[in-house]
Amino acid sequence: MSPPSPGLHGRIIDVDFHLMLAPQEMTDLFGQEFGDDLRLWAECLARRHPCRHGDVWTTKGWSAPGAADSAERLASLDRMGVARQLVFPPVTCPALLAAGSDAYAGLRRYNDFALAWADGSGGRLRPVAQLPTSEVGETLAEATRVVRRGARAVEVAFSHPPAARSPADPEWDRLWALLSEAHVPVLLHVGGGGPGGAVRPPRTLLDRGWGDSPRLRPLTGTTDPALAVIGNSGLFGPFDVATLHIGAEVFLSALVLGGVLSRHPGLVVGVVEFGAQWASSWVERMDVIARSFFRYGRDPLPELPSVTVRGQVRLTPFYGEPVGDYVGRGGPAEMYAFSTDFPHSEGGTDPVGGFAASLAPQGRAVIEQFFVTNGSALVPA
Repeated sequence: MSPPSPGLHGRIIDVDFHLMLAPQEMTDLFGQEFGDDLRLWAECLARRHPCRHGDVWTTKGWSAPGAADSAERLASLDRMGVARQLVFPPVTCPALLAAGSDAYAGLRRYNDFALAWADGSGGRLRPVAQLPTSEVGETLAEATRVVRRGARAVEVAFSHPPAARSPADPEWDRLWALLSEAHVPVLLHVGGGGPGGAVRPPRTLLDRGWGDSPRLRPLTGTTDPALAVIGNSGLFGPFDVATLHIGAEVFLSALVLGGVLSRHPGLVVGVVEFGAQWASSWVERMDVIARSFFRYGRDPLPELPSVTVRGQVRLTPFYGEPVGDYVGRGGPAEMYAFSTDFPHSEGGTDPVGGFAASLAPQGRAVIEQFFVTNGSALVPA
């Protein structure tokens, strides 16, 4: 295992850590309906990803150091060489995808719990507050509340248009303005499109039948963390992962081409745990589309989408992805950010060494961007 470079140790920004709540805590926070759903999902992950004991990188699951204890988590950050870290729930909260008062109440309880959990961390642990988006007014009220409470990042679902509107609809500008002015990034995380990403219910973009074939169903039983992202959880198969990013890409395309990021230059969007291979071609396509529609009379954006993305969009490659090759082929180096996915097995056992080796041909400046500068847009000092 490769230790962090002396120049990086203590400065690394990690944009994906999971707070591993116990099953009863999930029910207490989210209520019986949502708590049971979350508990069953977490138990499925626990069966598919049994805890492995070892050092800070190889111990996974609920037994990992700092999986649920904030003081232990800070000690683990020191050993990892991580300065600051975004903190997500153990898995995507089912209430994030739901509507109604029970969903909002459960997420409010979780947000208060997570913010209190991190209170003594000196800003090193940044809980990602959960914002359901079924009603504009309710969403804005909770966003205002958690920002005043000290939240420095929020997550939204992307499985369907928020409140049956495009996220670029002017009705949502009040939310984006609030987050932009407070310098609070908005996060899209795997699971926010529903179980299985783009291809499974509820309210998903593609019918699950597309992946219903023996060669496309989830893998089970492998202990190789590099293969975990293609289905070892029992939730994702090869087709799921090939299409996993689609929901996030749709949401992000609406924000970029709809001018949301141009109107709100302080708003940064993080796209977490969808892989990164798709992103450079998406950026090229956004530029082509923008130029084409400008020629046909559509009011031009203030700048090309590629410029906006470099400043305001960050995404995380999966463990084992050759991110150095993506940069070498012209992918915007500013776009890619480091994450551990700790303590999920998908994060791998040597993420720092693996990504550093992939990026080495691109030089020290790109390595610095990936591990420190780019993530700082989501987790500023």
